[in-house]
Amino acid sequence: MTALQPRIDPDAFAGVEARVFPKPWSAETFVGEPGRLGYGLWDGSRCVGYIYGSVVMDEAELWRIAILSEYRRRGLAAKLLRAFANGCRTLGAATVYLEVSALNRPALAFYIQSGFTEQGRRPNYYGAGDDALLLSLDLSEYPD
Repeated sequence: MTALQPRIDPDAFAGVEARVFPKPWSAETFVGEPGRLGYGLWDGSRCVGYIYGSVVMDEAELWRIAILSEYRRRGLAAKLLRAFANGCRTLGAATVYLEVSALNRPALAFYIQSGFTEQGRRPNYYGAGDDALLLSLDLSEYPD
């Protein structure tokens, strides 16, 4: 059973990063500053996933979402996104933006299924032949 905690835990998030991403962020990246928003998923004392971004005025940016491989396909990413979206609304955001690699099919499918729409493309942003897709989510159309 996983528990959602509405806080940024830099060390725990960095631990998940190290197991999920080929170029993980350090704990210092997650140090809370005004406007930053994060939620962690915990299985007992172990962080098994998180979502992290920022809110500035009426716009939010989703920077990272990660779930340990052994916890995937349980609806946890959707649970994190729902919490993040509600937190963004509480802070006054109307729209969430993100960038995702056009080659990251699982992430792209998740975002599109969650209601994000493509707003643009940055050619070769992640390297030759790997475009960044710019996506947005209208929070007025996203369920609570």
